[in-house]
Amino acid sequence: MVVSSYLKGKWTALHEGRNIPERDLRKTYEALIEYYQEDHRMYHSLSHLEAMFRMVDGNRDLVKDMRAMEYAIWFHDAIYNPRSSENEIRSAAFAEVTFFKWEFPIEFIYKVTQMIISTAKHQPLIKDTDCLLFLDIDLSILGSDSATYQAYTHAIRTEYNIYPDFLYNRGRKQILQGFLERSRIYFTDLFYNLYEASARQNLELEVSKL
Repeated sequence: MVVSSYLKGKWTALHEGRNIPERDLRKTYEALIEYYQEDHRMYHSLSHLEAMFRMVDGNRDLVKDMRAMEYAIWFHDAIYNPRSSENEIRSAAFAEVTFFKWEFPIEFIYKVTQMIISTAKHQPLIKDTDCLLFLDIDLSILGSDSATYQAYTHAIRTEYNIYPDFLYNRGRKQILQGFLERSRIYFTDLFYNLYEASARQNLELEVSKL
């Protein structure tokens, strides 16, 4: 997959005026792109990143720290192994090592890594509105139209094609039912009003088919 000029521009703009060696920026960018272009990624790819960035762009007034939000997006699915339960921890660790090398403030590193780890169970680990918005944006696909949702479920199933149907269906059903049992899937009022009803309809239909 060719990296869009939009994503390239996002990375460049994020580091304008920053005192980070160009070689380090290039190596980190190339590593991230290589991760998101892995062959097994049908959904958790560069397209997912771009969709998240565009959604953030459309809701900039809700973001307190755009830099933290954009770094969380870049790194949150950096490590994605369908056989592992530690993808979020490992993605956060990759971000943490990178940020320490770049001498970012401790508070900033903590915020971004906690945002990333929060995606493991899609429950906020810090009391921060950016974290809530980040989680909602990451799950906005659940409230998409029927055709888009069907394409998403197909992509997810393909990513997990190492598992037979009886194992995949059991695990997927458990995850979806966990979301349905929540009082709210989306934390922010904006996303709740936009996507909650359609997300529940999509999830209920998928569960009925598993």
